[in-house]
Amino acid sequence: MTRKLKIAFYFNDRKNYTAGPTINAIRVLKELHKRGHDVYPLVEYFEDYTSTKELIALGIKCYITPYEKYTSDAVKWFNKTLQEINPDIWVPNYSCRAGFASKNLLDVGVPCFFTHRSDDDLNWGQALFFSKNKNGFNHSNIICVSEYLKNELESKTKRSDSEVIPSGVPQSSHISNQKNEILSLVYSGRLAEKQKRFSDLLNHFSKIHKKNEKIKLTVIGGDNAQIKYYENITKDLKIKSKVIFKGFMSGSTYHEELSKHNCLILMSDYEGTPGSVMDGMSCGLIPIVLRYNGVNEIIEHGVNGFILETRDDLQAAVEAVFDKPKFKIKLSQNAVKKFNENYSLNATVDKWEKLFRKYVPANKPIVNFQNKIVLPRKNKMLREDIRFDLFDHNHLHMKVFHKAKKILSILLRNKTK
Repeated sequence: MTRKLKIAFYFNDRKNYTAGPTINAIRVLKELHKRGHDVYPLVEYFEDYTSTKELIALGIKCYITPYEKYTSDAVKWFNKTLQEINPDIWVPNYSCRAGFASKNLLDVGVPCFFTHRSDDDLNWGQALFFSKNKNGFNHSNIICVSEYLKNELESKTKRSDSEVIPSGVPQSSHISNQKNEILSLVYSGRLAEKQKRFSDLLNHFSKIHKKNEKIKLTVIGGDNAQIKYYENITKDLKIKSKVIFKGFMSGSTYHEELSKHNCLILMSDYEGTPGSVMDGMSCGLIPIVLRYNGVNEIIEHGVNGFILETRDDLQAAVEAVFDKPKFKIKLSQNAVKKFNENYSLNATVDKWEKLFRKYVPANKPIVNFQNKIVLPRKNKMLREDIRFDLFDHNHLHMKVFHKAKKILSILLRNKTK
């Protein structure tokens, strides 16, 4: 009988959060739970933990805490929680703070896996640090979401053991028709300027709409404040009636909504393997994506989607499929085929399981954290590593500051007497 594993897995959450890494973690954990493993999500949240509630509803024990500003406070919580769980496997995922808590596990032989999820300075800094650290923070393996990231990481670190596990998504029972006369575009994801450049997308859509009014855009994701902000922009661009904001969606309802459209638009500056593109392809949508490193692993230009060299090329891509049902159907079929072969959730979780089996020791190590927090020297590559500052007036440790100030005041008074 195959051994059941205890898997601790980190992600962060917030209200109606549509970030790819969080959605992917939820899906992977659901599937591992379905396969009989004991999964233990460790979740830091901002305001609320909407996505985590899907796991709670399945009876999965989730360890949840408000996001701590300071690294030392976060690592203290991770240590305490991991000591309680005593896992066979620990996946700190994309968090350097969770990665620091790996040290005690690594010291006794518990496998720990960091993930490299995007081609940006934040993710590169963490992947490099946890790949080649010489002070006990060198992780068992670094999981890259694309071949491009793997090849670049191995070139920079001289490691040759990193793995590629893309963000997998469930196969969809809802498939786009592609025969409708009105060309329907959809954007799915965070409504953000950094990386996603969402207002640029709206500007380019307005230019397309001026040439052809039989085009509409649906937007999935964002909270009420973000939606209101971007609705005002659509009003200024005179496209308010052609842009529909749907807000947060998940599960079968999300796939059903995607299948009502023809093309999925993504104009980010950088990505890993974006979950929204995978979701779109699973529903037979034609992806139209701005070129980023690694995109050619997913999309073959003109065969199962379009890769834009500049945002101005969006017009040409839309015109290429407008009012061409046979071409749209062929692109759609190729998109589904590519997804099924490489990016289904079952395929990616198979890879996670294979990785875990490869590294987990035959005999379970004994872990004792002894309530000690071991942090490496501050490293400028780790931008989310915020150390306690005695003079930070927003921190609970202000009581230490006030106590020190009081003692100093007494000493000064005594000196002047």
